[in-house]
Amino acid sequence: MSRAESEDDHFIRGRWRQRGELWAFEPDEERDVQAIRAQQHWVILDGYWGERAELVLDRNRQWRKVRFEPTDAIKLEGWTTQGTQPELSDREIVESGWDHEHCAICWETIGTGEHATGYLSPPETWVCHTCYGEFVERRSLGFISKTPDGDGPPSG
Repeated sequence: MSRAESEDDHFIRGRWRQRGELWAFEPDEERDVQAIRAQQHWVILDGYWGERAELVLDRNRQWRKVRFEPTDAIKLEGWTTQGTQPELSDREIVESGWDHEHCAICWETIGTGEHATGYLSPPETWVCHTCYGEFVERRSLGFISKTPDGDGPPSG
């Protein structure tokens, strides 16, 4: 995934493909070829960091402060999943068994003790208070940067 370093951050999804001894980035959308050619500098993010960067930079994403409420879970042969499944054998409903979520950026537990509330964005993306204030509100990618001001990806 690439991201233009411009005022209107634009993510371009694609794949790196080897061409002989060189590698080339091929965008998923043909229309993005011109955007790539128009920029001299790009920040390249892998899928892991790219997904988190999209959470922070997506201006259309709506966040709301929510208190996490446990929901019923289904226990299947040692695994617990949220929600309901049709006609499964060897299952057990665990009332309020889904008792927490994790911050999509730092993996902080949301739903217990002093971390009972967090910020939720549909469909089911949670971020903790710290990451919301430091990254989402500020649209900062500082969580992937070693620099104190968060203006670039880690070096080296």
